[in-house]
Amino acid sequence: MRQLILLSKGLAVRYKQLLISFVFVISTNAVATTLKDMQPHEFPTQPWAEQWLYYINDPNVGYFKIGLHTYELVGEQNDSDTSKNLYKGFIHVVYTALDGKTEIFDYYLDEVYAASDQAFYDYGFRFEAPGVVTANENNIDLNLPDVKVSANWTDDYTHYWSDYNPGRSPFLFLADFPNVKNRWFIFSMGNPSNYTYSSDQYKFNGIGTIYIDKTWYTDYSSGFTYVLGTEEKQKIMAVTGSDSGIPLEFWTARYISENQDVTYLPTLKGLGVKRIIDACAGSLHLEIKGLGKKLIVNAHAAPSDFYDSEFPGVVIFNASDAPMKTMNAKIEVQVFKHNKLVETSYFNQGLLEFSGDKGCQ
Repeated sequence: MRQLILLSKGLAVRYKQLLISFVFVISTNAVATTLKDMQPHEFPTQPWAEQWLYYINDPNVGYFKIGLHTYELVGEQNDSDTSKNLYKGFIHVVYTALDGKTEIFDYYLDEVYAASDQAFYDYGFRFEAPGVVTANENNIDLNLPDVKVSANWTDDYTHYWSDYNPGRSPFLFLADFPNVKNRWFIFSMGNPSNYTYSSDQYKFNGIGTIYIDKTWYTDYSSGFTYVLGTEEKQKIMAVTGSDSGIPLEFWTARYISENQDVTYLPTLKGLGVKRIIDACAGSLHLEIKGLGKKLIVNAHAAPSDFYDSEFPGVVIFNASDAPMKTMNAKIEVQVFKHNKLVETSYFNQGLLEFSGDKGCQ
């Protein structure tokens, strides 16, 4: 009997090794995301939306989010002049203070310039509207009626992957299929960044940690859950999302600290993933296993800390419900190796998001 048990365990380990090899082979195909996907894309049909997201955490001040978007509505006369890289734009700015107070600024722009700019990097881009916004892969400068934000950072990026394609989606081959309508990758897990922020209520300048990701859509996710914490010496990202092309619940995660750096390949719920989602209570419990390792993430925020984010899901894709989001979640992370707890960390403030069938019904 003991020999049979050992054989069974050995086969299970071998299966996981083969699965990992399969994932890495498949994910090298031509439609895998790369760092060059920081540049704008062309969309053959309406509707579509594209967004560059920057998150800055200053543990002495709070969390900042800057979202830069281009978009086109379905059935709308195409006012965008793509031959000149001119598009309709949307800017989304959020600040959440340490006490949870949040201010949100949304601006629609009739025309923004978005194009590749390879003067310094082959993945370089520009997002501009004269007198309003200038942004690229290294800096942001926003001059809006009610809020002004500027930030700049070095190019010593901590990409999600450290191999030959650091711009692959955390979902690997699952994001490569042609019918996937939500494409996303992490440009940087965190860089030191200088920043200034000014609104009627708040004025700050300091140094924080900036996290950058990129998404482009031709439809909206039927449901996702997202956890993010970024500090100078520790970072956590865990996510699941259901695309209309792949309606299964896969989770992926990465945790970085001074002593640990663990990445979890896409893992199916029920096969290496246990999770309890209670969006109405603002809580998530996640357990995700890999070869000889396990990550436990607990995240919670008061229901009153969440706000509805209607762009692009509701505005562009007519989603029935807006995602609920907060940047005031408390996050606890536990890292296990060979069934032994090797590290516990806490994030005093971070992101927690729910949408669609993962939201509060």
